[in-house]
Amino acid sequence: MGQARQIGQVLVNLIVNAAQALPARDGVVEVSTLSRSSEVLVRVRDNGVGMPAEVRDKLFQPFFTTKPVGEGTGLGLAVAYGIITGHGGRIEVESEPGRGSCFTVRLPVAAAEVPVVPASAPEQVLGVCGTAAAQ
Repeated sequence: MGQARQIGQVLVNLIVNAAQALPARDGVVEVSTLSRSSEVLVRVRDNGVGMPAEVRDKLFQPFFTTKPVGEGTGLGLAVAYGIITGHGGRIEVESEPGRGSCFTVRLPVAAAEVPVVPASAPEQVLGVCGTAAAQ
């Protein structure tokens, strides 16, 4: 259960940010979903420029931006964070400079309306560097 337009706004923001972080050639943005018994996950992964820890630590602060003056307000990820936490979820980021970023949105499941992957099944996740890893 949730506000579809708000969730859509979060996903558009993550996809646009991922696209803007891509190298001029051979850039890839991957969007994947997974449902579990208690939560639904949406991942947006890119093979873009990535971020150092000092940038990751500030990503969700209002008005923080790495974009040049006049190209970003620094509100997109702060708003996304507010929307997701307002839905009882969380948003996580993994990133390494030169290896890309992966944002994971975790939202609680309100009813057993979605097919569920058993908790014992390994989850295939593309790591920041693009290799498959079981979690």
